Amino acid sequence: MLNGNTISQDPSYNDNNPYINRDPRLAATVFYDGSTIQKLDGSIATIRTRPGSGTPDAYVNAAANATSTGYYIRKYFDVAADQTLNSGLNIIIMRYADILLMNAEAKFELGQMNATVWDKTIKAIRTRAALH
Repeated sequence: MLNGNTISQDPSYNDNNPYINRDPRLAATVFYDGSTIQKLDGSIATIRTRPGSGTPDAYVNAAANATSTGYYIRKYFDVAADQTLNSGLNIIIMRYADILLMNAEAKFELGQMNATVWDKTIKAIRTRAALH
């Protein structure tokens, strides 16, 4: 949730509206029911994957490109791709956050974790994710 709690710990979580007050990384990572997406022609479409939520998304079916979870990957979707889905995006092999986490873990294991290390690693990650 936005406050860092799990959905079971947060009284504001609502099963009927599960995407309100969520960690912003969820919407940055996946498309879920009600997400909007810019199609290759520039038009905007609303993703519908939840039963009873309106016209189902064209990909919710038995095909290989269907979603069985109700989520699609957003992170590497390139709105600038051409009609054949050619994209200039580079897939990230190692994330900056992973490097900071590895550094923090190493400092912790060496008994060198302190406020300065925390600020340069964990706090930096949370700040970048807007989770001050």
